[in-house]
Amino acid sequence: MARVETGTVVCLASREAVTLADIRGATLRVTRGTLWLTQQRDRRDIVLQVGDRWAVERDGDTVVEALGDTCFSMVAPHAAAPIRLPAS
Repeated sequence: MARVETGTVVCLASREAVTLADIRGATLRVTRGTLWLTQQRDRRDIVLQVGDRWAVERDGDTVVEALGDTCFSMVAPHAAAPIRLPAS
């Protein structure tokens, strides 16, 4: 897994997806494109567009998928805490 510092921008190609584990409290902010996401044990589908922010509400897996080329930043709940991304 790669570690990213808070505020790091992650860019995904269209239809590319990543699973983020146990990032409760992290805020995702879309800076380009559209991002679909869902949380483990949550039936909702959440769609974020440029400028939207959303705080991860629970531990477990959060799956994010780019609907078109998309970039988003992640801010940890505590500024010093790293966020881990799966290796690509």
